[in-house]
Parts: sequence; C-alpha cells; structure tokens
Amino acid sequence: LAPISNIWDTLLKNCRENYKPGSYLTIDEQLVGFRGRCPFRMYIPSKPNKYGIKIVMCCDSGTKYMVDAKTYLGKGTYPPNIAAGTFFVKELIQTVKGSNRNLTIDNWFTSI
Repeated sequence: LAPISNIWDTLLKNCRENYKPGSYLTIDEQLVGFRGRCPFRMYIPSKPNKYGIKIVMCCDSGTKYMVDAKTYLGKGTYPPNIAAGTFFVKELIQTVKGSNRNLTIDNWFTSI
C-alpha cells in the first residue's frame, strides 16, 4: 500500500472526522481484487475476485458510508494473544465507542 498510503490515510481520516454515523453500524470484510505482487495478497475462493487485498470496514448500515477501515496485512501483524477478528473490531469501533450504537458483525468476528 506504500504507493497510495497518503491518499488512503487521508481518506480514513476524513471518514472518521467528517461523518456522524447513524445508530446501526456493521463490520465486515471486503476483498479488493488485485493480482499484482503483494506480501499480504489473499486467495479466497468463495469471493467474486478470488485474489486481492482484504480490507475490514466499519460502515453505517443506513447510508453504506465507510466510517473506518483497516487493511489485513497477514498473520503476525496484530498482537499474538488476541484473535484477528477481535483485534479488528476493537480497532474499528474506537471512534464510536460508548455511543450506544448497534453493531452487527458476521461469523469471522464471533470470537469476541
């Protein structure tokens, strides 16, 4: 992500600071199709784009607007004593923590 890291970081900063999400949020993963060389490119046969970069996003359920996102960089890029799903949920809810919003997640995050 080095070539676009400045743009990506600015986008996320603007999403966090300039949008007030509604009462219902969802966290889910998105596989952005990519076939180039990348150490954290994933292969998920059940997705339409089978190869790509996995991005975990927190979105407003009503408007589909992205509130925050984290790129999955592979094993070993999050604390070893915490499950990946738990790590991503805790990171993504920082901007809305304690605001009494309803959060919906899928089975990848069920270790929480």
